[in-house]
Amino acid sequence: MKLKKSGLFVDKLDSNEFRDDFEKIIEWSTIFEDKQIYIQKLQTIDWLTAKQIQFLQNIRLQGWGRLSKKLLTAIVDSNGQNIIEQLWNSQQIFMSIVNKADIKGTITDANQDLMHSNSMEDILSEAYTSPANKKMIRQVVKVVHDIQKAASGQAPKQIAIEFARESRRNSKLSQTRGHKLQDIYQKISGDIVNKNLKDKLAEYIKNNQLSVWEKNSFQMNKNDQDFLF
Repeated sequence: MKLKKSGLFVDKLDSNEFRDDFEKIIEWSTIFEDKQIYIQKLQTIDWLTAKQIQFLQNIRLQGWGRLSKKLLTAIVDSNGQNIIEQLWNSQQIFMSIVNKADIKGTITDANQDLMHSNSMEDILSEAYTSPANKKMIRQVVKVVHDIQKAASGQAPKQIAIEFARESRRNSKLSQTRGHKLQDIYQKISGDIVNKNLKDKLAEYIKNNQLSVWEKNSFQMNKNDQDFLF
């Protein structure tokens, strides 16, 4: 949009001949924080004028999209249209397009080829996600291998990974919930809830282990009858 409004690229923006060059410009603007390096890269495109380079050097883009160029432009349906073209030429939304049988099949095949030709570490090194998420994925893969081994080599059909978010906020919520539970216990007669149970609850709240307490509170300990449920 910025390039179009400038009026400096009117004869080239809609031409397929210059599409790859514009893609490079966008990529360089995102990657190179050093202005001089960015200018040097722009100077390698021989059709850019000094005025155009001066304009482009002041446009700096940040961040990356979640969808790859290969997904949006290289995968086509049975009519030879890629996802971008279908979004432009129809009323379909992205999720509707990628779940069409021909597109979905092509994506699946491409992912399988990627998995067979690259190791997990190669794939993770290129993945756009945090080191913490990469560590979690490695741990999940190890668990899946154990499951597959226990199932006589049969791989699971589907794997779901859930990433916990806002742990600090959840911790505070658990603490609040724990203190409310503790307050209720304090008001209950000693015939129902004895001091030992109340002390255990206080210890779990102090150590931020309320979820462990809730799990254990449903399990009967044969050697200790201090359970509530």
